[in-house]
Amino acid sequence: MNDSILITQLMQKYDRLQQSFDSLEQSAYLKQLIYEVKSKQDIISQVNDFYDSAWIKLIIVISILGVLVPFIAQYFQRQNLKDLTEFIRKQMNDNFNSKLEELKIYNKGEIEKSLTDFKLNLLEVERKNQIILNELDASTYYLQGRASVLDKAFQLAIPSFIKSAYLYLETERPERAKVQFVNLKLCLKNINDKSILEKASKYLLSSTYEKTLDEMLEYFNSHALRELYKDYLDSVLNEVERIKSIEIQ
Repeated sequence: MNDSILITQLMQKYDRLQQSFDSLEQSAYLKQLIYEVKSKQDIISQVNDFYDSAWIKLIIVISILGVLVPFIAQYFQRQNLKDLTEFIRKQMNDNFNSKLEELKIYNKGEIEKSLTDFKLNLLEVERKNQIILNELDASTYYLQGRASVLDKAFQLAIPSFIKSAYLYLETERPERAKVQFVNLKLCLKNINDKSILEKASKYLLSSTYEKTLDEMLEYFNSHALRELYKDYLDSVLNEVERIKSIEIQ
């Protein structure tokens, strides 16, 4: 009886003890659960605070940017426009200066070309004028020679025919020089006095040609156009040698 009671009492204590343990475990679990809930609430609260703060900052930044961006954009636009304008101005100035330099070079070239052409044309005109003057002078000397022959002034006729032949060789009709040698030969055939040749030689030496009769004849004999009048000149040379061989009376 006593053992039974003892066992019953022990069982009751055990049950109470078990209940105490269970109660402690439940309490600990509940505390743990409460702690975890609070921790999660704190995290959620911190996250909410972070997002709230971030949104507020974002709104502030957007608001600021909304005010500043147009000014910044306008500044850069103005700067870009200024740079573009400066670039265009520089390009236009460079192109203008380049074109101006090209124009100067072109005009200089054209002026020099025109001057060169003018000088060449002037030289050609002068050459043709000189040819015309030579022909006129040659004709004049020819007429003087003919007149001197008629007057029997052979010492004057010889220089006139010589000068006429010399000038015709400087024209575009050099073949007319042989006509002068024909006239000169006819003139010499009438001379039988070597002093007349000496006088004719002095007249030539004192003229603008500054050559004696022999020097002028040598000039004709070595001229590049000698073939035009070779036979006529040979006849003149023969007549000159004839006169020089005449003995003084």
